[in-house]
Amino acid sequence: MKSFLTLLFIISLLSLQLNAQTTILRVDIDNTNPLGTPDGSAWGNLAFPDLQSALNISNTNPGPYEIWVAEGTYNPTEENTSTGQTGDRNKAFFINKDVQLFGGFDGTETGLMQRDIVQHVTILSGEIGNPGIADNTYHVIYILGLSSNSNISRDCIIDGFTIEDGNADGPFPNNLGGGIANIGRFSGNESSPTIQNCVIQNNTANNGRGIYNIGDNGGKINPLINNCTFYNQDAGEATAIINNGNGSDTTSSAVITNCSFYGNAGAFVVIGNYNTADAKIENCIIWGNGTMSPISDFNTVTTITTSIIEGGQFGAIDKDPYFVDAANGDLRLQSHSPAIEKGDNGAMGLSGVITDLDGNPRLSAPCGTIKQVDIGAYERQFLSNEGYENINALHLTQTHNEHFNTSYSIESDQIIDGGMGNTIQVDYEAGITSGKFILLMPGFEVKSDMIFHAYMAGCN
Repeated sequence: MKSFLTLLFIISLLSLQLNAQTTILRVDIDNTNPLGTPDGSAWGNLAFPDLQSALNISNTNPGPYEIWVAEGTYNPTEENTSTGQTGDRNKAFFINKDVQLFGGFDGTETGLMQRDIVQHVTILSGEIGNPGIADNTYHVIYILGLSSNSNISRDCIIDGFTIEDGNADGPFPNNLGGGIANIGRFSGNESSPTIQNCVIQNNTANNGRGIYNIGDNGGKINPLINNCTFYNQDAGEATAIINNGNGSDTTSSAVITNCSFYGNAGAFVVIGNYNTADAKIENCIIWGNGTMSPISDFNTVTTITTSIIEGGQFGAIDKDPYFVDAANGDLRLQSHSPAIEKGDNGAMGLSGVITDLDGNPRLSAPCGTIKQVDIGAYERQFLSNEGYENINALHLTQTHNEHFNTSYSIESDQIIDGGMGNTIQVDYEAGITSGKFILLMPGFEVKSDMIFHAYMAGCN
């Protein structure tokens, strides 16, 4: 009888877990006139005006929770007591349980799919004092996996934010991860969040300026970082990401998929993997980060899949990705980029991913081709009836097949140079298809007064 009652109790617990409903908490910094005590149950005057108030609920109560954050700039408001240090610079957005945190709302949405992270930019910033980085918070986000709270799994999601202006230049652990410090502390504990669709920029730290993942005192890390850009982290050791195991645990890892890295100049490396924290780097672009080594590993196994890495490290593609405006942080792809259609659709981190950092379809391809993911955080978009080609206008007749499966000869009836408009037509002749033409894509680029990018008017 006792065994039967025990079985009923277990079944009851499982039923409660399966039927647990997600609670949505809303945050809107523009709620300057809250109604009574805001509880996040609706937009308007019930929304929390600060993010940490919502995080405090998810940190201390059974979940699951989603936190929807409206556009605007949010600064940490509460000290992070878990570091054992005090002061305003110890403030951070603190997470110690699985929570799903989404930015990109305008404050009217009723469904997650209605948000737009490009139009409604949501910034988490460590800028709390005087302008400049010196007195900024040590971390913008601080994630801690401890069994006394609960371990952090990949069900913990940070999605749709610009994370900037952290300055981790203090004593341990405030010297790790200016943007995000992610710590699995003590043996048996884990911190393995999913960080996706984020712009991580302008952070500094003694170690790991963008993100520092560490298994501390026997802890474990296994984060997934997807569809993110890392821009202008420019001081300390390892500019963008450090993955640091603890030496005794051999299951720590990190998966970095479809991310783009530019302008992260410093003294060491762009991505550092150490002490049994293996890393899988898939469909990523690491380019224009100064003279540093792109990737460093020590006592780890780093696996590179279909990535563009300056210098061709680990046998990666060594070709300029042609970002749209890298100097100003726009890491989208120009139309002739070698990253287009060159990624691996089977990359581990792409599982369940259907959009890029702009919220556009993650798979977009010219007509007549199999859809293949682009390398980097952004997917070049094509209309359903478009094919495309790089054409060399230096020679009047050129056979071409770099991107579009064709052997048509192109006969240019015009000299192509940077001063011409978008209405250029280039006649081509190819047997029975004679008389067709190729139209330039709107906003086409001209390279060295010789190369332009075109699309086929219909598939052939």
